[in-house]
Amino acid sequence: DAGAQALATLNEAPMLQTLFLYLRRTKVGEAGAQALATLKEAPQLQTLHLNLSGTSVGDAGAQALATLNEAPMLQTLFLYLRRTKVGEAGAQALATLKEAPQL
Repeated sequence: DAGAQALATLNEAPMLQTLFLYLRRTKVGEAGAQALATLKEAPQLQTLHLNLSGTSVGDAGAQALATLNEAPMLQTLFLYLRRTKVGEAGAQALATLKEAPQL
């Protein structure tokens, strides 16, 4: 999770428009996913590819990732969450992403 938290500081990059993070089969857990969700604060982020397959994101992490719909400029979001221990509560939270007008 420390690595994900460090990557989350990219939310401070003023000109970041596109970000691909391939974190498959890493030790990212709920806290790491919650940190990555702060990427929504990147002011110019338009495209985000986030591969967290094979991690332990869980429901709390998925619920945090669902807040990416608050990103002001985000138009394209790819979330890869295969084998991440996301259950019904996390899936329901992620389903709210469809309500984001810009996505």
